[in-house]
Formats: sequence, structure tokens, C-alpha cells
Amino acid sequence: MEDRALSVQELERARADLNAVRQQVAAADAEIVRSRQELHHYGIEPRPDSDPEKEDSVPVVAPIGGVVIERPVTQGTAVTPGTPLVVLSDLTRVWVLAEIDETLLGRVATGTTVTVRSAAYPGETFEGRLAAIGDLVNPQTRRVSLRV
Repeated sequence: MEDRALSVQELERARADLNAVRQQVAAADAEIVRSRQELHHYGIEPRPDSDPEKEDSVPVVAPIGGVVIERPVTQGTAVTPGTPLVVLSDLTRVWVLAEIDETLLGRVATGTTVTVRSAAYPGETFEGRLAAIGDLVNPQTRRVSLRV
């Protein structure tokens, strides 16, 4: 009789384990559905001939145009939703930060058109408009910040 009671206990334990596994499978299936919906939201659709087990890359579409200026994630790194993959910047308009000697402040005004030269682009000039003149003189350099 003791063997039979043990067998009934084992059967009940096996049924409980089976139910637990079924719940885990249902939760995993729900997560797959949720993940597919999230990918759809971001405009990522599986190709009809794709096999998720064999895929080693996922297309990523940026919500804006621009130039990649930073890559905080390296290839092969596992990421979660919301992890920034790249930093994009629209470089069609940029700010130039410069300094001017305080004795020359009388020669400039906000809105003045200026020509900018940079060692990064020898021989090239860029035109811009003086957008802001700093309020403080640097006591060490006697210069004032400008933003073009």
C-alpha cells in the first residue's frame, strides 16, 4: 500500500510539473506575440523566407535622417528594447563656438555675417551668422565666447 501511495504522489507531482511547464510555454508564446507586435510598431517585419534560428542580423531603421556620430553598442552585444544603438546628428546646420579678444567686442554684433575657417578643412571657408555673444570675459585669456 505504501508503494501505491508513493506512486500517486509521484503522479500528482508530475501533473503539477506538467502544468507548470504548460504555463511557462504559454508565457513564452505571449512574449513572442508581444515582441512581434513591438517589432511591427517599429516597422520591422519578418521576411517570408526568413528563419529566426539562422538569422544573425536584424535590420534597424532610424526614425530620422542624419550622420552616425557615436556607436555606444558594439557588434555582437546583446541589447534590450530601448537601448540606444547609435547617435545620429543632422549636420546640415552646426554651431561653431569661438572666442574673441575683449578689445574687439565693439566690432561685432549679434546677426553679423561672419566667415569661419577651420584647421580640419584647410583652404575652405564657411559663412554663418553670429547668434550669441557671451556675457563674461575670461579673466585668464581676456576673451569672450561667441556662437556662430
